[in-house]
Amino acid sequence: MFDPVSKTCNYLFYTLLIAALVAGFISCTTIKNYPVGKPFVYQTNINIEGKYSSEEKKQLKTQLEQQLHDSIRVRRQQKFLLWQTIKKPPVFDTLNISKSKIFMSALLNSDGYYRDSISADTTLHIVGDQYRTTVNFRVLPGTLIKIDSVWYNLPDSVAFSKKIDTLQALTLNSLKQQVIKKGQPFSKPLISEELDRLSDVHRNNGYLRFSREQLLAVWDTVGLDLLRITFDPLEQAQLLESLRLRRENPTADIEVRLRPDADTSRLLRYYVGTVKVYPDFNNDTSYFKPRTDLLTGNQYQFISYQGLFLPRKVVRFISLRRGELYRQSNYLKTQNKFNSIGAWRLVTMSQLPRPGQDTVDFEIRLIPAKKFVTSINFDVSLNQGNFSSGNLLGLGANFSLINKNFAKAANQSTTTLRYGIE
Repeated sequence: MFDPVSKTCNYLFYTLLIAALVAGFISCTTIKNYPVGKPFVYQTNINIEGKYSSEEKKQLKTQLEQQLHDSIRVRRQQKFLLWQTIKKPPVFDTLNISKSKIFMSALLNSDGYYRDSISADTTLHIVGDQYRTTVNFRVLPGTLIKIDSVWYNLPDSVAFSKKIDTLQALTLNSLKQQVIKKGQPFSKPLISEELDRLSDVHRNNGYLRFSREQLLAVWDTVGLDLLRITFDPLEQAQLLESLRLRRENPTADIEVRLRPDADTSRLLRYYVGTVKVYPDFNNDTSYFKPRTDLLTGNQYQFISYQGLFLPRKVVRFISLRRGELYRQSNYLKTQNKFNSIGAWRLVTMSQLPRPGQDTVDFEIRLIPAKKFVTSINFDVSLNQGNFSSGNLLGLGANFSLINKNFAKAANQSTTTLRYGIE
């Protein structure tokens, strides 16, 4: 007698059985070169807890995975669908969990999470002689601390003989390029980047010897006003309410100031003085009598030993002008320009501040490269044709001559001769 219910159940049973076999096949994990009889790291999981969006959790998890210690990081190779291979899994060591927690906490702090909590537990699953250990991290980043205010407190710089802009004025005029702003996550790397930016701003406005070591960033994440002692019950209630709100939405106030022990000589603004150029400097220049040429109102002094370069052709590569305000960008532009030209193999630029003055001189020493470079290439080709034309053999030669100082102007010229026969 035909039983449709029994047939349906059998069909469903075999379908589930086949699906299970296929799933087991495609999700198989092969482990090679594992430590026999010792616990090894089989899998590492990071679980983000808290009220965060799926995108925020995904981003945090990706960043935290990069902070795992190498000895608990499992590298799986995808072979086919869900078929994976693990090669040489590391031996499990609880010490590496502690190291990973330190690295992960440092990352959270750099992103503005300073009230984080990280815990870890492990599970052991024995399969034959494999002691598979799974490490589970439970990460609670806490509330993100955001920047509430940014202040710059840089006193007037030291003037020598000319009216100058102060550090404070230059800083306030550059706020369009500000890195740290109100509402951003409180991040120490961002603060460090802001100090570097301010150092570049000041060095590009005459402060030759200024550096980020002259700056100090201080921040307040507690709220100094909340620590004020008061005996007024109403005011105490207001302070407690402010403290509660600050705990729920923590903020940070940042102030950038000069260090109390800052070297005042580094706060002097410099102007470009004399620029000396040695276009053909070398170790054997003592055998030659130097020749000095003055150009552009004596602001450039060319001291040449062998006359390999024309001074008026070299001056076009220099972005430093006598009497102009020193700018680090012009100094680097000049240095990079000379380094990019093949006429010189070594470029040295020295900055020489005059003692007790607001002027800096420059010495540019250029060691010439080999003027001519030759190369020869040979080509051989074989063309197998039909019966009537036969086989053809081709021979060719290429000769190249490169002049790195054409017409003594540091220009490069290439002459190529080609010859071929078939």
